Amino acid sequence: MSKKNKRSARSKARATSKATSRALTGEALDRAINEALKESHEAFQRKDFARAEEISRAALKRLGREPRLISNLALSIENQNRPEDALRVAEAGLESFPEDAHLWNLRGAILKFLGELDEAREAFARAIEHDPRSHAAWRNHAGLKTFESAADPDIAAMEELLGSLPRGHDGRVLLYFALGRALDEAGETARAFEVLERANRAARGQLRFDIEDAMATMDATIAAFDEDWFARGPVEGATDASPILVVGMPRCGSTLVEQILATHSEVTGLGEVAELPLAARARARSAGLRDTSPDALATLADEDLRAIGRRYARALEKRTGGAGRPTDKYLTNYIHGGMLARAVPGARLIDVRRDPRDNAWACFKTGFTSPIPFVNAWDDIAAVMSLSRRVLDHLAAHAPHMVLQVQYEDLVDDLEGQTRRILDFLGLPFEDACLRFHETKRQVNSASALQVRQPLFRSSIGAWKPYAEHLAPMERALEQYLGPLASAS
Repeated sequence: MSKKNKRSARSKARATSKATSRALTGEALDRAINEALKESHEAFQRKDFARAEEISRAALKRLGREPRLISNLALSIENQNRPEDALRVAEAGLESFPEDAHLWNLRGAILKFLGELDEAREAFARAIEHDPRSHAAWRNHAGLKTFESAADPDIAAMEELLGSLPRGHDGRVLLYFALGRALDEAGETARAFEVLERANRAARGQLRFDIEDAMATMDATIAAFDEDWFARGPVEGATDASPILVVGMPRCGSTLVEQILATHSEVTGLGEVAELPLAARARARSAGLRDTSPDALATLADEDLRAIGRRYARALEKRTGGAGRPTDKYLTNYIHGGMLARAVPGARLIDVRRDPRDNAWACFKTGFTSPIPFVNAWDDIAAVMSLSRRVLDHLAAHAPHMVLQVQYEDLVDDLEGQTRRILDFLGLPFEDACLRFHETKRQVNSASALQVRQPLFRSSIGAWKPYAEHLAPMERALEQYLGPLASAS
């Protein structure tokens, strides 16, 4: 299509949008837009991204082009593993709203996840240019920049913006984490730790986590999926799908493992998808269960387990288009490992572990894009690390064919040997390309999106040590829940 025809098509689309929304103006139009945004946000909270897409498309058709609705549409598409489509939506939005900082920031985030880092940096810079107070753009900009000195003017700019935000402002958390990362890179450990403590204090004020509830849930899960459960074997008619679930703690090295696997010609990496818990919750409710905890799911009939497994398999196949075995990096899927043993007997779990101090410190200093309620306090981090290991150890003891434990440090020290070990466990042939994982072009939405675009490095091993004088509370919490750190792995 020529440029002239494209301009004509855009003009017609804008005219149609105006005609559609002519009946709504002023406050009535604002209310309708906000209602659509609220409904879409609720779908996001449920991780029903297909529904969020439907809501956003319908609202745009009914109410006309509006940058927040366009952003919501792009985000809902991107979360369905269609980043190129999401990028097109964001870029089309920028044609209509070229000064919208949020759309520039969104374009940058999608490009970052796709590994187009230079273009992403430019997009984040444009976002800041159009809105110097965009805390989200500053967070993303700082995440891709290398800070060599505390005198970097961007550090001063973030500090100034922080000082101007009122207490309780959502942007303070993002800016604290961005500033903490910048100071950490610049070698200003004392200032970095002070800022990161503030970041985590502020984040804890927005989220709630109950250690006792978490421990009770895990105890009930282990009790429900006992020896008798596994002895029953797969349910009749269980799916023959063989997904690869990468599980463990946030910042444990799971993205690296998935990136290596996704480089294999017979594997498609899907990232963090919520299809398994969604399938389990939907079937549990249709079966009349109000409680959808893992131990409650163990009371379901075999036909319900079969339905969960088949829905999960279909959802993954839809995302991959049937191209290879899917990886699913929804990290807490280990709580459904017992159910998978009977509902999806071909499923395999890669249990990624890391030195607890490095893992806990990495959680504490990371500003996650999605809220994780247990990563902002040492006791919470240590408790969840202990609970996840207990559940996975229990699963490995009863279904050893399902679980392979991979130590991050071993992978860094012997990439080829550990890669062969993982592929052997999965029944996949070794491919040299897996050792060049950083060359793979795919969507990576985790906090490690930048790292897995680079060759393997050792700098993240022992990253807690420069902060050792500040981390006595971390070590006490880890020893309380995991035992002596010298033997914890």
